Amino acid sequence: LRDVFTMGARPIANLNALRFGSPTNPRTKRVVDGVVRGIGGYGNCVGVPTVGGEINFHPSYDGNPLVNAMTVGIAAKDKIFLSAAAGIGNPVVYVGSKTGRDG
Repeated sequence: LRDVFTMGARPIANLNALRFGSPTNPRTKRVVDGVVRGIGGYGNCVGVPTVGGEINFHPSYDGNPLVNAMTVGIAAKDKIFLSAAAGIGNPVVYVGSKTGRDG
């Protein structure tokens, strides 16, 4: 969501692709529950729905799940914020706190 906001766009939808370990692995259920709750809570708190996604299970992801999330937004072509820093001596402004567990 943050990348879409900072480009000047309005987020309209979230999507995801999830890979988890074997469904017979006891740890997998706990991890799946946490990831699904986290994805839902993150989008819901700002009113952006999760409209699609996929989930696959394979033993190769035991203990090492793969969570890919994407946000889609709408912006006027002439109002997109682009980053650019040309030239030596440009000031740098660093604002914010450490990145949390949400990414």
